[in-house]
Amino acid sequence: IWDPKAQALFCARDIMGVRPFCFHHVPGKLFAFASDTDALLALPDVPRVINEGRIADALMGDLEGIDRTSTFWLDVERLPPARTLQVDAGGARQAEYWNPLRNRPADLPDTEAGWIEAVRRSLEDAVRRRLRGTARVGSMVSGGLDSSSVAALAQGILPAGARLPTFSAINSQGPCIETECVRAMVGAFDFDAHLIDLNALDALTPAVHDQLDHMVEPFDGTMSLVSTVYAAAGQAGVRCLLDGIPADNLYSFGDYYRGLAKQRQWRKLWSEAAAAHRAQGLRLPRLRALQSLVGAAVPAAVRRPWDAWRHRAEFRDLLSASLITPGFAKQVRLAERFKRYRADMKRTRLGDPTGAPQSIMTAAYITAGVERYNRVAAHHGVEPRPPYLDRQVIELHAWLPLDLRQRQGWDKWVLRATMASLLPEAVSWRKVRAHLGERFNRTLTMPWVSPSGDAAVPGPSHSLARVNQIRARHALVSRWSTRRP
Repeated sequence: IWDPKAQALFCARDIMGVRPFCFHHVPGKLFAFASDTDALLALPDVPRVINEGRIADALMGDLEGIDRTSTFWLDVERLPPARTLQVDAGGARQAEYWNPLRNRPADLPDTEAGWIEAVRRSLEDAVRRRLRGTARVGSMVSGGLDSSSVAALAQGILPAGARLPTFSAINSQGPCIETECVRAMVGAFDFDAHLIDLNALDALTPAVHDQLDHMVEPFDGTMSLVSTVYAAAGQAGVRCLLDGIPADNLYSFGDYYRGLAKQRQWRKLWSEAAAAHRAQGLRLPRLRALQSLVGAAVPAAVRRPWDAWRHRAEFRDLLSASLITPGFAKQVRLAERFKRYRADMKRTRLGDPTGAPQSIMTAAYITAGVERYNRVAAHHGVEPRPPYLDRQVIELHAWLPLDLRQRQGWDKWVLRATMASLLPEAVSWRKVRAHLGERFNRTLTMPWVSPSGDAAVPGPSHSLARVNQIRARHALVSRWSTRRP
């Protein structure tokens, strides 16, 4: 908003960064903003000085969400979500206008049944808001609980006789739990279903390769499955697509075990931990439950040095599995960047001493993922509309009791209970986690990349999948960095 009388510009970004906002600022000379960095780099007064730290982040992979501000260009920033920006002759000033715990929602439920009803109502309202407009709206259906819940609610909101366009990635060859759940959803609802078979991608491959050739950031090269879904939606004339991200983060149960330990509820802690390990299919669930019990009971003074050692070991493993040389890691201070990333994850685990409200929805890695979806969708002419990023949904879930997020080994228990009467049981109470993303990456990305002969390849201690991932990322970053001056 430009105020000509005060010669001041007011900017703001939505609470979760669904809408991108990049800017370049030289105080007293120039302020330019756009939806992506390429648009700003088209201006002759915006320097093209690459941020080598972000190249290291891309080669390591895990540091994509290191912060909410940096880009691959030193002179271009991102405005963080839930921030305002005032620009005038005196400079630029930012202020945070929202976080999930700032205001306690009125009339919070006080019973389990009340919470189930509140979760359903808030999610249904969020879906209804995202169905508005003149553009054709569809939905992803992955076969998982999150996107299936969104699609089911959307179909119920549409007028009688209307069919929701849905887009699902499947693998028709061999057993695949994801494909079975997609087919269960298609059989249960009268969707206008589009099934994208891993084994028949010829019609969509050119569009996905075009997205890879023109991607704004190297991180976007890991999105072959999602790119394929957006390409199919765009070709079908769907301009807005609902999805299930990031419900995993919305239902995080964080320090639940430590809270039980503080309350000395040892039996419940043991039961919940053992059930969770069994649900994950891990070996020796009782032994692992004992480890969880001991870990939850360890005092913070002991836990801090242990966490520091564990993070150093994690960094060493990530570095050794990448193509980053020790010299380059030192040059960009990669160890310090990893500490920044971990510190942000800890800092953005919002809560208060009572343990009542808890949310991780302001974490930078969530913003990074949302932005990545936006970039890939935009290439195919599609607008992402994720209902789980609705403000009222996030604020309600920040106060959701932890024992409704995790119960008897079931993550997202309250969402499962909420949707049990609407979704097929194979979807609402699905235990086995599976995802076709890696298969799509291999099928669509690996024939496209061609790593240079002198690229360092990890030794036999690394799995073939990890080697392929590293080789593909190296080639993607090489293409991306050489495409621009």
